[in-house]
Amino acid sequence: MQSIDYYHRLISLLPGSALVLDLQGQVYALNHSANELLEQPSPLPFSLLDLIAPESVAAARAFLRRCAQSNQPVVGKIVLAARVPDATYVCHGALLEPRNEQSEPLIFLRLQPTRESNLKFQALQIKIEALNNEIIRRNKAEQALQSQTSYLQVILNSIEAGVIVTDGKGKITLFNPAAERLTGWDSTEALGQDVEKVFQIVDERSASPLNNPVTRAYLTQSIVSHTVNMALLHKDNGQSTIEFTSAPIADPSSVEGVVTVFHDVTKKYILEQELQQRAEKLALMDERKNQFLTMLAHELRAPIAPISFANQVLQTDTVDPALRIQSVQVIERQVSHLKRLIDDMLDVSRITSGKMNIVKQRIDLITVIKGVCQDLTSQCDAAGIACQCKLPTEPVWVDADADRLIQVLYNVIFNAIKFTPSGGKITLSATLLTSCVEVTIKDTGTGIEPAALGDLFEPFIQAEQQLDRSAGGLGLGLSLVKGIVELHHGTVQIHSDGIGYGTQITFRLPRENAHATVDQPIVQTNTVLSHRILLIEDDEDTAQMMTQLLQMKGHEVHYASSGPSGVALAKAIQPSFIFCDIGLPEMDGFEVVTTLRQYVDTAKIPIVALSGYGDTDFVNRAFAVGFNLHITKPASLHDLEQALRSLPANS
Repeated sequence: MQSIDYYHRLISLLPGSALVLDLQGQVYALNHSANELLEQPSPLPFSLLDLIAPESVAAARAFLRRCAQSNQPVVGKIVLAARVPDATYVCHGALLEPRNEQSEPLIFLRLQPTRESNLKFQALQIKIEALNNEIIRRNKAEQALQSQTSYLQVILNSIEAGVIVTDGKGKITLFNPAAERLTGWDSTEALGQDVEKVFQIVDERSASPLNNPVTRAYLTQSIVSHTVNMALLHKDNGQSTIEFTSAPIADPSSVEGVVTVFHDVTKKYILEQELQQRAEKLALMDERKNQFLTMLAHELRAPIAPISFANQVLQTDTVDPALRIQSVQVIERQVSHLKRLIDDMLDVSRITSGKMNIVKQRIDLITVIKGVCQDLTSQCDAAGIACQCKLPTEPVWVDADADRLIQVLYNVIFNAIKFTPSGGKITLSATLLTSCVEVTIKDTGTGIEPAALGDLFEPFIQAEQQLDRSAGGLGLGLSLVKGIVELHHGTVQIHSDGIGYGTQITFRLPRENAHATVDQPIVQTNTVLSHRILLIEDDEDTAQMMTQLLQMKGHEVHYASSGPSGVALAKAIQPSFIFCDIGLPEMDGFEVVTTLRQYVDTAKIPIVALSGYGDTDFVNRAFAVGFNLHITKPASLHDLEQALRSLPANS
């Protein structure tokens, strides 16, 4: 609602009697002429209806309602309480302000005696209409301006970007809530301040002040945008990386000020740096992958030649028995080498995906170390390397997976043998610390550049070799060592003083209480009875060799090359054991087991899975569908016999 004072000033300029009142007849403003006409000494507001003749009150109320409901002037008559012979007045009424939630509608009313000339009335009516239209126009313009101002204020308050507006003198005239949050300044403090005091731009690396973009935009009368390495200095002297744009507010003749929009990009900047680092890391991993594939091709080809030659020797009719034995040993060694390569690759995959299975029990670490040293003595002797062990005389108990610790020791000692020349020395020692045991393997081999030590625990990384790759390997050993030791809550370190100074690898494992109960190993019999065995395998060569090996051990072996034929044969012959490949045509091994477990005659038959997949999830799935045991290919005769010993035969 407009101020009553405003309307009072307005109608005081009009000739004749004029007043402003609401729908109930309450008068809020009147000019001097109306005051004299009504002879009303009472203070405002007062009721006009109290001054009207009783018989005219209803008509007066109806007239006021028409005025409130019309956008055009309304003409009527009222009769005042008679103090003169002619108390009838012509009324010209118009709506000033419509009804709203806070107030009644306001009505402009002009009173004119009926005796005045029609010409004067018409002229006055035109003026009133013009005045009324002007009031309506100004009201609409003001409402539109207020609405636009509120709209812009809501936008400025809700956006995430900071907005600062300055005048031609560089003083802040607008400072939105986001600007408060980003600068640390309260708007009540910032308004009226010089912008260079509140909006300080510095070099994000050195924190040295830079030319203010708001000042530059004003002086150059051009838009100034964000450049790299720029930060906003907070009121508390902190800083954040920002992006901004400062644009002059100008008309054709002058610059009135500058508007600056800015937002915090610290997280974006950090994310870009992280993405850059990841891209560099991915490029390095891609390069390492290519190097690994090259190494893998070399390492897989290397055993093929001796196996091929040994095979040709065995096919010769006149081969010497000693040479035949030597050829068989060559094949065994090279197959063992290939299997170790595959196992290492699978183990690294399990470690990186968090799926390596660790079966811990309380073991004597010294016994494990001595066993590995004895196994590798012959290799050290063959390479002309002295191997010395410095171990405590008493047991050292740890909670660990013995097979995995053996894998750790084998990898570290194999590396030491590979990179130590004849005449060198390998020292293996164990030292008892307060809460852990420290195992050190030190060699006098080729050594490693200190700068290269940090990457050696990453997969596919090796110390540099010559083109002949005489040391061999895929660069997986130390990655496996680190992964296995950390799964035991231990740590591992590598040290070398450089080329020619040898290498030292140290790992630590938590110790157990020396007086705790020792887990007793389960003793299994070595006797394997003769069984009727069903082999379900789609690879003909594998099936033929496994059949011959099992038959050589006195077993009756039946063979099926597909899932459906395996199910039919199992129902027909009722075998004691089933060895079943997983990747079968027509019906895979999982479906075979699921089907056999549904029939009474085959539900109890022990079934062993044969698969090239050895990860934990796959093995667990095999057990879940009904397999009794899982063997990862390639399966040795020892693996097959161990399975036959460990499972009760079908009766």
